[in-house]
Amino acid sequence: DLAIAEASGRQFIVKAGGEAVQCIGVPDRGWGIAIKIGDGGARAVGPLVIDLLRQLDILDPSALAGLGPLRSPQLRNHRGTVIGSARCVVGLARD
Repeated sequence: DLAIAEASGRQFIVKAGGEAVQCIGVPDRGWGIAIKIGDGGARAVGPLVIDLLRQLDILDPSALAGLGPLRSPQLRNHRGTVIGSARCVVGLARD
């Protein structure tokens, strides 16, 4: 929550909820965004939220760069070995 709010220059109101829920208010645009990951796995929230904000073009490139670790976090096994990364593959439909 704090990383996203700070990246936006505190222009967003951000609140996480239980079971992989994330809500974002964008007062300047009159938008409310709510995200729920169906399986409750929180590891998908960061990549989805950051890429959604990128696709909506509401964060400048420097702010997006600062959120890189949240946008594509490394996944590790029980031994701490990196086994991959999470990333968003969802694209918004534009009319």
